Amino acid sequence: ILLYEKESDCFVIVKQFRPAIYARNFYFKRNQDQNIDGYTYELCAGLVDKANKSLEEIACEEALEECGYQISPKNLETIGQFYSATGLSGSLQTLYYAEVHKNLKVSKGG
Repeated sequence: ILLYEKESDCFVIVKQFRPAIYARNFYFKRNQDQNIDGYTYELCAGLVDKANKSLEEIACEEALEECGYQISPKNLETIGQFYSATGLSGSLQTLYYAEVHKNLKVSKGG
């Protein structure tokens, strides 16, 4: 989900620790000064693993879980669908856009 916070005039990005990134960076570390923290910066996203919920409902749950914004499916605009990890799994992704406001922030997220 591409979340845009109007008051701050910025997009909301999620900082995630990824063990595979940490392990790779640790393994290929070339010198002591190289950062090996394993964090990535990503759009808000999640797995589609709830058969009884729509893609829009799942997207709203992810916005709350990861970013702390309480949004409604009616606030989502579909940008489009595309494939990712085409050499590995060929996952079909649906990308949404939503404008959020500070008053919709109900938790820290994470």
